[in-house]
Amino acid sequence: MTFGIPLWMSTDLTATLVLTLFPPVHSVQPGDTMQILYRASQDIGNDTALYQFKPVHAPRGLIHDSNQKYPYTPSRFSGLLNGALTTFAMTEVQVEDELPFTQLNMAVQKTAPQVSLFAPTGKDLTRTGGQTTLLCLINNFYPDQVTLSWTMDGKGVSGDQQDSQSVRIPDRTYSTSSTLTLPRSTWESGEMYVCQVQH
Repeated sequence: MTFGIPLWMSTDLTATLVLTLFPPVHSVQPGDTMQILYRASQDIGNDTALYQFKPVHAPRGLIHDSNQKYPYTPSRFSGLLNGALTTFAMTEVQVEDELPFTQLNMAVQKTAPQVSLFAPTGKDLTRTGGQTTLLCLINNFYPDQVTLSWTMDGKGVSGDQQDSQSVRIPDRTYSTSSTLTLPRSTWESGEMYVCQVQH
């Protein structure tokens, strides 16, 4: 039994990545265990899926969202899709498994983040006493790679910055947030505060 895998990956709507397969061709016997290793030309995050192709049939998804199986995926199949590296394994290989596999991205097109900045109100300043906190919400971006920073009057500002871990929302984009806590005296000395998002 021989397994040959097409060496290309479709990512978003604008790019094509190259896959390298180790080894390029697999020869196994029924009942054996087989492991396939893919390496992509760049990191694309976890929004990928592994598909099996049958002649004259639509591709059939097997693994998605890092390591999740579809309801119909055989228990003999397992996989880990992580960034630029993918591992796929089959135990107790069967004759009907002798079909090509490829990895395709299920992601949406690259989407710029929507940024909203919330300054403290008078009530907030009264309640918090000697400190004040600014909140920055970053929504609807893809892929999940953003760098957050704060400036005051065009310069870096010293304060307690807390960035939350991004979460994926139903439309397959991501959201995160950042807070900056400052002494009230620092807040009152600034004219313009900016939450900078690099994506």
